[in-house]
Amino acid sequence: MTSLWAFLLAISILVGVHEYGHYKTAVSLGVKVLRFSLGFGPVVFRGSMGAKVQGSDGRERGETEFVISLIPLGGYVTFLDENTDPALQEDGSRAFHRQSLLTKSLIVVAGPLANLVLAVALLMAMNWIGFESAAPLLSTPAEGSLASKAALAAGARVVKASVKGQAPQEIETYAQFEKFMLSAVSTHQAVELVLHNAQGAPKGLSTVALDVSTWTWPRPSGANAASGIDSQVDQEAALQKAIVEDPRGVMAHLGFVGPFSQAVIGRVSPGGAAELAGLQEGDRVIAIDELPMADAVALRTHIANSAQSDPIAPQSWLIERQGPAQSQAQTLKIEVTPQRKLQGATWVGKIEAYVGTPPQRVWVQEGPVDALGTGFLTVCDWTRKTIESIYQLFAGQTQLSQLGGPIALAKYAGESVHMGFAAFLSYLALVSINLGVFNLLPVPALDGGHLLCYGVEWISGRKLSERFTQGFQKLGFFFVLALSIFALRNDLMRLWGLNP
Repeated sequence: MTSLWAFLLAISILVGVHEYGHYKTAVSLGVKVLRFSLGFGPVVFRGSMGAKVQGSDGRERGETEFVISLIPLGGYVTFLDENTDPALQEDGSRAFHRQSLLTKSLIVVAGPLANLVLAVALLMAMNWIGFESAAPLLSTPAEGSLASKAALAAGARVVKASVKGQAPQEIETYAQFEKFMLSAVSTHQAVELVLHNAQGAPKGLSTVALDVSTWTWPRPSGANAASGIDSQVDQEAALQKAIVEDPRGVMAHLGFVGPFSQAVIGRVSPGGAAELAGLQEGDRVIAIDELPMADAVALRTHIANSAQSDPIAPQSWLIERQGPAQSQAQTLKIEVTPQRKLQGATWVGKIEAYVGTPPQRVWVQEGPVDALGTGFLTVCDWTRKTIESIYQLFAGQTQLSQLGGPIALAKYAGESVHMGFAAFLSYLALVSINLGVFNLLPVPALDGGHLLCYGVEWISGRKLSERFTQGFQKLGFFFVLALSIFALRNDLMRLWGLNP
């Protein structure tokens, strides 16, 4: 139920802002708006808005009819033109179809721009109000990785980061550290990190150099090994694509597999190796066969690698279990035998229990000016990624099965609400950007389709025929309807546990 109400609230806000962009711009440019509707179908609420006019009953009301309709999956504004008033008994100069191409284009583009402005405002509010984010504490680096070779210790906190020739940058969150590292990898620059040791003592500061400039991304399959130049081009293109599409995968290749998490047992599944061994939720794993477990990553890696022997040998786990009172912690030795299971094409060890604690959180907050700048830059970045995603979809580089519809949007809305106010604002901003960009596509029935027609009229110097325009809009309507049905089909298949 939370997901439904969060989704309805989100759609109402985003569609309302989009249509208000059309409405406000039209009114400002002297065009009369007959109806402003939130939703489609039967009207459930009727009111008025805008400049006051006297009705046939002698009462004053807004000249624009405001309605809320039954199906809350969109909205529209209706302008005065020959279709709504063929006789144009009122002042014809306020009719939409009699406006210049520039005026009509400004009215049409105002809706998507309103969504982008809303996204900036939402992200500004999020950063100004403040939110919690994972602290820049490093976990055990992946074995053989660049981070592992630099001997980075689990629990170390990143204080500052810099690239050659630039001033050090303060690092406050893990997300900020991740963004810094991906930027350095993208531009092939050597990195220096200033760290607190795992205990966080002030005198535990150390500086670690990571030569990301010489780090290479795995060669894509099918790369031309005979030509070094072609191979390097393929490799670089694959790296840049991975940074955009799979940033966490790039970080994992560097050795950074996420923020620090303690080696603590979480929820234990019935009948699994953890329950059979007597492990309980809250147990902290100190060592396995006398090998210290620094954090959750080290514990997960050790469990997974235990499948290298068949059968898996029993392991001696040294754990700390909390008693009824904080001072009653006891140290126990438990014999655990992970289960050997096939994951993809690889055998891994499993104990059927969640491993790890939520990462340590820090409060992030900016002043209004900085928050506005961060919001603007974030919207620019997300807009670019949205455009790239849409291009990949139409270019066949992304499968249509990844499309999500209203059920997916409602699911994410509910999850964001449970994660907190800041997460919901971020969700609203992301969907608002998607709505704005999608509406600018040169597809009939969308704002971009109208702009395309105006562009053709401007280039050709003559107005498109009514017959062509209506056919063009119908074509776009069926395209958008088909895309919506396909997205809904994907949602339902995921809901039923099927692969779309």
